[in-house]
Amino acid sequence: PAATPTGPQGGRNGAPPSFFEPDIKLQDGEVVEFDGWALRAVWTPGHTPGHMCMYEPNHKLMFTGDHVLPYISPNVSLHADQEGSSPLSDFRNSLKKVADFDTWRALPAHEFTIADLRARCNILLHHHDDRLEEVRDAVGDGLASGRDVSQRVKWNTGPFDDFNIFMKRSALGETLAHLRYLEDEQRVRRIDEGERIYWEIVR
Repeated sequence: PAATPTGPQGGRNGAPPSFFEPDIKLQDGEVVEFDGWALRAVWTPGHTPGHMCMYEPNHKLMFTGDHVLPYISPNVSLHADQEGSSPLSDFRNSLKKVADFDTWRALPAHEFTIADLRARCNILLHHHDDRLEEVRDAVGDGLASGRDVSQRVKWNTGPFDDFNIFMKRSALGETLAHLRYLEDEQRVRRIDEGERIYWEIVR
């Protein structure tokens, strides 16, 4: 399954993932102190199930990693090994979680610093509200597969059919995450026909 568009995430450009033993394993809320800094682990599943941000209360800094980015929306995908979970629901809850911290600046893993973390979180929440409507509309009349929906929605980087296999995997995973969220809200219905899965709008 790792070689398929909906398979588990592998390494960069399709290479096998590399593994390492971490120096410390942190749980949500645990604090690491050093040189006058106190970094609090903030579990923020969504982009990945184990994603964590780090909050430094003395300087009011939030290290957001890939969870909150200043310009683009982080990829939130449903993969084959996440049956029963809702990454988009997790992501939205995690946005609300970090928005509640008293933050002077947010420092993401990409792009540039974020001056107003709460405002950026609200923008991302509204973006996914709009995307959910677009995905539901793209299901259309009758049955639609995840690929059908991915081909019908708009992507900032161009049409789905022009993507390479790795971009298609990300786009399809994101579409599936939105369909799962809509399914949990009973706004679409999943139809499992064995080798193929479709969705239809619940009216």
